[in-house]
Amino acid sequence: MEVIHEHLAPKRALDLILSSREFDADEALDIGLLSRIVPADRLEAEVDEFVTTLGSRNADVLKSCKAYLHAIKQMPAAARPNNALVEQARFALDHH
Repeated sequence: MEVIHEHLAPKRALDLILSSREFDADEALDIGLLSRIVPADRLEAEVDEFVTTLGSRNADVLKSCKAYLHAIKQMPAAARPNNALVEQARFALDHH
């Protein structure tokens, strides 16, 4: 149950766990379990496009974004806006 709480609001996770109901891709997208829905016949092209997009990005920027998103989950919600400002300033200084 801990893993599902990383992806869903606690009330939504509890609803899905207690009801054991099935849900479709549209609902999974709506509640944040998916980032996009792709028709089966477009899947390979979408994957290729996504890989190309990521490959065109600066690797240090991608790593910084992932580290930031991981760190932000660990802190209290009230501290997140101030931390975001600090991280943005730090990133700007490191990449100019």
